[in-house]
Amino acid sequence: MLIIVLLYLFIKVFSDCLQAFSASTSHCVFYSRYKRGFVCFHSVCYSRRGNAVSHFVSIQSSSRCRNDVCFASVLFYFSLHHQYYAFVKLHPCLSRMILSGLKRSIPHLVKSKIDLYFKVFDENVFSFEIVHVSAIAKKVIKIPTLEKNICSFTTVEFDFEHD
Repeated sequence: MLIIVLLYLFIKVFSDCLQAFSASTSHCVFYSRYKRGFVCFHSVCYSRRGNAVSHFVSIQSSSRCRNDVCFASVLFYFSLHHQYYAFVKLHPCLSRMILSGLKRSIPHLVKSKIDLYFKVFDENVFSFEIVHVSAIAKKVIKIPTLEKNICSFTTVEFDFEHD
């Protein structure tokens, strides 16, 4: 019974997001992955992913993102009116940096280089949003920190994709 209630709520949230496009779910064609050039982006719905976490991505240019990048988990992809979109669970980045909690002194050059590659977010702060696939920047790796619910992520620069 709980699964049915959760599924209903999930469909309701997606339908509410679709209202901004003046469309309904019957207008959509759904996909479990999306390919852009040689890069294949998976979603949570991709059945052959096994234990892979390739549905984690960075999103650029969202109005809710600080530092122009957010962490997201892609729930599924869909097309609507010949445009491709992703329905995502979006986590905005925190304004603090990964090394901000350390007590010891770290040279500024080292801190700036590390902060360039790692962004921090709170797992409990999120929204469900529809984003155009062009806003998906790269696949990312989610890294837990020592703080509860606070994680960091870094981009995957080289992906040896296979199917």
